[in-house]
Amino acid sequence: MPPRPAAPPPPPPVAEATQVIRTEPKPEEPIDIFDLAGVGDPLKLDPSKLWQRREDGERYRIPIGVDENQQPVLLDLLGSRTAFGVFGSTGSGRAPYLHSLLFGMATTHSPAEISFFCIGGSATEPTWNSITELPHRAAVQTTSEGLYDEHRLIAALEGELERRAQLLAGMSMQHFADYQAIESQTRFGPMPLLVVAVDMLPHFLEEAPGFEPTLGKLMSAGPLGVKLLFSAFGPDELPRRLAHRFGSVVLHTCAESDSRPLLGDDRALQLRPDQAYLVGGAKKPVLFRTAHANLRHPSSSPAYRLFADGLQHKAPPARKLLLPKPGTEPPSGVDAPLPALATSEDRGYGAESTSPPSVTIGTVDNPREHRKDPLRLDFTGADSRIAIVGRPGSGKTTAVLTTLMALALTSTPTEVRFHCLAFGGNGLLPLRNLPHSGAVVQSRSPKQVDQALAHLESTLDNRARFFVAEGIDSAADFRRRRTEADLGEEATDHFLVVDGWPEVHQHPGLAERVLRLARRGSEHGIHLIVTANRWDDLPRELRELVGGRVELRLTDPRESLISTAAAQRLPDEAGHCLHQELWGTINLPVLDDDLPSYFEYVESGLPDDLPAKTRELVARIDESWKGPRFRQLGHERTAVDHDDLPRPEPHAIPLGIDDGGEPVLLDLSGENPHLLITGGPESGKSTAIRTVLRGIASAYSPKQAKVLLIDYKREHHHALISEDHLLAWNRTWEDSIRDLAQVIASLRKRRGPAAWSGPELFVVTDDFHEVSRRAELRSLGGLDEFLPDAHEVGLHLVVAGNGLHPHQRNSIVAGLGHCAHHLLLKDATGPEWLTGTPAERPREQGEARLLGPVGPSARLRFPEIPPP
Repeated sequence: MPPRPAAPPPPPPVAEATQVIRTEPKPEEPIDIFDLAGVGDPLKLDPSKLWQRREDGERYRIPIGVDENQQPVLLDLLGSRTAFGVFGSTGSGRAPYLHSLLFGMATTHSPAEISFFCIGGSATEPTWNSITELPHRAAVQTTSEGLYDEHRLIAALEGELERRAQLLAGMSMQHFADYQAIESQTRFGPMPLLVVAVDMLPHFLEEAPGFEPTLGKLMSAGPLGVKLLFSAFGPDELPRRLAHRFGSVVLHTCAESDSRPLLGDDRALQLRPDQAYLVGGAKKPVLFRTAHANLRHPSSSPAYRLFADGLQHKAPPARKLLLPKPGTEPPSGVDAPLPALATSEDRGYGAESTSPPSVTIGTVDNPREHRKDPLRLDFTGADSRIAIVGRPGSGKTTAVLTTLMALALTSTPTEVRFHCLAFGGNGLLPLRNLPHSGAVVQSRSPKQVDQALAHLESTLDNRARFFVAEGIDSAADFRRRRTEADLGEEATDHFLVVDGWPEVHQHPGLAERVLRLARRGSEHGIHLIVTANRWDDLPRELRELVGGRVELRLTDPRESLISTAAAQRLPDEAGHCLHQELWGTINLPVLDDDLPSYFEYVESGLPDDLPAKTRELVARIDESWKGPRFRQLGHERTAVDHDDLPRPEPHAIPLGIDDGGEPVLLDLSGENPHLLITGGPESGKSTAIRTVLRGIASAYSPKQAKVLLIDYKREHHHALISEDHLLAWNRTWEDSIRDLAQVIASLRKRRGPAAWSGPELFVVTDDFHEVSRRAELRSLGGLDEFLPDAHEVGLHLVVAGNGLHPHQRNSIVAGLGHCAHHLLLKDATGPEWLTGTPAERPREQGEARLLGPVGPSARLRFPEIPPP
């Protein structure tokens, strides 16, 4: 009979959700906290098993060592007091054990259940080095770092206490554990137990005395899920507010005065380096052997390092409560907060934006809310008037450049217009090439300074009247209407920039003119940006008017109008500022791609060619803009030369060039053979007539075209058109009445079934408003009868005048309105069909808009042809 087979060996134990499988420690060996917690080999971590949720009674119970019976000693974070201290003398292993306690917490709880806020004095940085690698880290900072800022540290902690209190109160809860029970059903995310760990608390308070009030708040924050964990030599060093309000682990001490208050006797003096007492509540102290995270792994690396490395990218990190302070990273470019930049036909180079003028020019540190906020200037609200103040070299002009470049990248030249008084040096001069700029003038050009202000004053007065007439109740209403039509405006929002206020006093009366614009401008879409070295440099009224304040480093921080304490903390570095009491940094007026990476910035700082990069960006914006351009004060466009226009053809007489530099051609050979020119005095009507006369003379031979010229001011003669082209040159009413009668008789002969032959006839009339003072000439002697069939009899009328007045009855102008091309100049009079809509009306001499009976219009500038 064969032997009976042996029974199979029992399966290895399997961990349940609330059970850990741990390695039994040997009495003679140091205790590895990872073995004690059931982690096993840190190289084979599986967080999904390690951090399985425990039952409520087991949660937040952390293995910290083993007792005399080799059983785990657990620290109950929920059952103990809000504060817990680790005490021991120098050489007792106090700092490494504090470090090990945090790793013990990390082995048994995920970042969603527990997070660490680690701080300490100047000698404690090594304690926290490895904590920075754990996903449980909410913040790590010591006073030894150049990055330390007591104000930010306190704001971050107190902000978290406020956030938790508000969240619990909003859900009618008393304890963070109540929230944790339902957190998966909320939209607010986890609320982990926050362990605020302070290495050598007494020494830290010596270096950060302002922290003590916050310490008191932490002591009362137990229901909010906050635990204070600290270390010290002994209890006598602690502030009074902590007395008898903490649990403790007592390591070896050298002084009876440290042991007796904690244990009631001197037992701590007899402890070995691997022993400690757990003290808490009414229970007697528990002697145990301490577990550590810094034991060597067989791979020779510290176990805690392998554990931290093994958790990388395997768990969502804890919510960061202390972000890097401003200035620790390279500055950003002006486009950093914008959507991707692109070039489009209608907007040029920039970012798509449909919002009114509101731009981000940097970032501000908001430690209380644990975030970086955009430093945003909203020119539609309180920021309509902005003051940028700081000592020389603090970055005022750069801040202005960034602001204007951000506006230029998010708005077209028909939406925003800049008028810059560059009194602070040459920093704003690159803006002269920006199509958004109406003026960039320096103090040494007083006439141009006066003209820049006069233009804005005129704009303000015109808008004030226009708002009343059109029932526009606010700048916002005006912006809305401008999206539908330009309302006769070159831009929706205008920006007056005064860079260097003290220089204003070199121009008598200028300060009051700026103040007047500041008082009334914002409600009409006219904004102010002003810079100064000191707040006292600005008039009191202006200081009260500005709603947006950007304060850079001051020579004397006590003069701050935002916060003296914050101004004293502000680094003495260009670009650092205060905005709404928050510390921020200003972006640079270049593209982000032109700035160095973090490592390049640390090694070499910023490149020297940033001004050139700004000019390149300005050029890119300028070249991409295909829309209308307006005259810039002090930077006028090159005049149009008639010789640069293409050779005229009968169907294509060049009148000038459009905003893109392309020729604008007039076709008088089709069914609309007439041209009506309207404009006010000094608008350029006669120049337009001369351009047409030259075009006719070049496009037609004397046998192909004849010209009857009516020119009472005697500004046009054969120097513009040859004697062979000229049918007659009328300089009086009598001449006109006589010659027009002969023309009419000739045209009537062309009617009929038989084809006619002969030249095209051009009747060119300048100053029609003068000609039409004789009643019989209002219809040009009766030529209005030929308007319906003028193209069949070879008649072309070119009529230039101011417009149409109510007393001019039976004027041929009304008939031309239906069958003529219309060259509209500035300041024309009459009904809207004649003067154009506000959007169509030119604003400068030499500018015009060609309107056809059908089809799109064209904006143009015609060449300067002086009288012969």
